[in-house]
Amino acid sequence: MLNKFIKSDLRNLIILSICIVLFFLIYKLGFLMFVKKIIGIIFLIFGLIIAIKFPQLGDYQPKKFSVLFILIGIFILLFGVYLLVF
Repeated sequence: MLNKFIKSDLRNLIILSICIVLFFLIYKLGFLMFVKKIIGIIFLIFGLIIAIKFPQLGDYQPKKFSVLFILIGIFILLFGVYLLVF
């Protein structure tokens, strides 16, 4: 019985600490800067997925498509890095 309350309190404490950290990040960086950084992280992850995992040669796509997807993935990856840095 007591163990259930401790787990619940620990979960609530973790959620509260994450909310406090996000609040201070938004407060210090500004809301638009925070949104820009989140979008940069999303573009970075999406670019990595497209450049590394997605293009596989197979019967359903020619070699030109995989080169195109690698280039698009690198472009999206670099744009995400740019948003994160600046």
